[in-house]
Amino acid sequence: MINNEYSPSKKDDFYLVLSKNLSALCQDGLKYYDFEVPENCDELEKSFSELLKFFITRKTFKEIRRFRKVIPVERFAKLSEMLYEISKKN
Repeated sequence: MINNEYSPSKKDDFYLVLSKNLSALCQDGLKYYDFEVPENCDELEKSFSELLKFFITRKTFKEIRRFRKVIPVERFAKLSEMLYEISKKN
């Protein structure tokens, strides 16, 4: 389920919405936030955002579960926490 109410305007807000979406990937059935990639992002951030968008737009959790088998959920959670801290420091 995608929530269209959130629209990041700054890069810090962008990191916050990425953090929320990564947290939501850790479990099935949690709400995702739709987002736009800011123009001032580098290639790595854009590529990661496109990958994240791919997973949050899936109708079933089949691809997400397969991805979780390759990359452990704990890594998603740690990255989510780091992005959250980065967004709150600025």
